[in-house]
Amino acid sequence: MFKGVLNINPMLKKVLHYVSMCGTYMMLFGIIFLLQKYTIGIIFSLNHRSFLNVPLDILFFTPSTLLLIKRFFKISSPYSND
Repeated sequence: MFKGVLNINPMLKKVLHYVSMCGTYMMLFGIIFLLQKYTIGIIFSLNHRSFLNVPLDILFFTPSTLLLIKRFFKISSPYSND
């Protein structure tokens, strides 16, 4: 009965897979970055300091957010071929 609805074009499935993965990654990055910015950044007042006209919070929190996502999260998609 639902076979026509569940059969997705393979190219569309691949696009949906990448969109889902990127969206999940961006949501995780944004949440973790803002959490660090408004906790650690305020405690150590990193939000108002800069190094070579680049805010210190961006220099510290971007690599740490990437490391946290890489180490503790497994990003998957319902459209993957698993």
